[in-house]
Amino acid sequence: ISRGVAPYFRQYIRKQLDDILSDSIHPETDGLRIYTTINSVIQAFAEASIDRHMAKLQDEFDRHWQGRDPWQGHPEVFSDAVRNSDVYQKLAMKGMNHDDILRVMAEKHKRNILTSQGEKLVEISPLDSIRHYLSQLNTGFLAADPRTGAILAWVGGTNFQYLPFDHVTSFRQAGSTFKPFVYTSALLDGMDPCTYISNELRTYPDYDDWSPGNSNGQYGGYYSLAGGLANSVNTITAEVIMQTGPRHVAYLARDMGITAPLHHMPSLALGTADVSLLDMVTAYTGFANYGQSVKPWGILRVEDRNGNILFEAPGDESLPLAFAEATGMMINSMLQEVVNQGTGKTARSVYGVEVPLAGKTGTTQNNADGWFIAFTPGIVAGVWVGAESPAVHFRTTALGSGSHMALPIVAGTLHDIQSNNQLKDKYLLPFRQVSDSIAILMDCPPFSEDIPTEYLSREEIRELKREARDIREMEKRDSLPKEDGKGGFFKKVRNFFRGKKK
Repeated sequence: ISRGVAPYFRQYIRKQLDDILSDSIHPETDGLRIYTTINSVIQAFAEASIDRHMAKLQDEFDRHWQGRDPWQGHPEVFSDAVRNSDVYQKLAMKGMNHDDILRVMAEKHKRNILTSQGEKLVEISPLDSIRHYLSQLNTGFLAADPRTGAILAWVGGTNFQYLPFDHVTSFRQAGSTFKPFVYTSALLDGMDPCTYISNELRTYPDYDDWSPGNSNGQYGGYYSLAGGLANSVNTITAEVIMQTGPRHVAYLARDMGITAPLHHMPSLALGTADVSLLDMVTAYTGFANYGQSVKPWGILRVEDRNGNILFEAPGDESLPLAFAEATGMMINSMLQEVVNQGTGKTARSVYGVEVPLAGKTGTTQNNADGWFIAFTPGIVAGVWVGAESPAVHFRTTALGSGSHMALPIVAGTLHDIQSNNQLKDKYLLPFRQVSDSIAILMDCPPFSEDIPTEYLSREEIRELKREARDIREMEKRDSLPKEDGKGGFFKKVRNFFRGKKK
């Protein structure tokens, strides 16, 4: 399996064959012909994009830590890796004690290791080899056709021979790539893309004083629902899930293809659940299809040595409709703004992706995981980047964000597809034209310094008037100067009543 095209995918397919073929058939020895959905050109584009970016990123990571162990503060990461290593286990089986095992593992030998420049022969001890691989960043990439679910490219890591663990099927925190489920749930709950929410740092006493902050540390003003998603604003997303309910968000995510356990807590909004890239790409096919996800699949047909068909794909396996087309148009337009002017804009400005594109970046706590999932109606492509242990990561969001760690791999692959006219016409398809009524619902600025009263509902305006009346009563009672204390808010309210805003 380690040699040839798409070794991680072939490993995945080998496991599937055990489920679909009878026990009397042996794929390795019975001369089977297995036809798959993999597009060899897109697979090559993805592998080349990974090779380019991961070599550069690993060099940045090594310089970032300058020879220090990146698991500082978590010594158990190294000690557990040592105890779980094959060398340690074999020596322990022989009856050696811990100290003697460590002395043996400190002895250097010549061996090949994987570096950012490729395979290299070095003199290294088993202990240093463990340190080396714990400090390596890895990735998983998956692309599928959302119309059918056909898997187009599958890369489970940087090198199957040295690192066979498949990161397409492994589970890590989703970060902000989970936020589209929150905003879709809000749309289903009756909010619209121009619903404005205050960008204030809130504390939620009912949830152990949970107080989610923004990664840039900036607060103030008001974001529309669309602006909150495009700029991945945590304070807005947290308030949205508080209004819609974590349970509804979890149910929507499951309806769209997330199979991992999802806790019904507000922190779910920020992607604290562990999910697989395979599940996330499955769910994002639902966005590409305006409400209906389809499960990715890879085996077209299996024949025996005589050409007899042993298995044939039954066709796409669509999940039940999760939301209607109108909601799909709104959330797709919102996710296109992520790429056009939000956290994913470097896909255009740096990597030259020109076709209509929607997507979402994701960064988890302490920059342990970087994600980017992008889609058109013809392709969904997602990537995860991180180290084997979440304790190993960049110390700054500038280097550890999804837009820096993960986006370049997807963007590089899509740019190459864009340069191939045949693939471009087949997979990089335009989105459906948004109806006039939905366009009106989305016609508002993503951010406003003042209370955007022109977009408030009647109930919100009545609440604004009640707050103004309460302030007046407080001023009369306490004889406060009008611009003192609540002055900033009162000025906005006074301007409202003077007709400055309609």
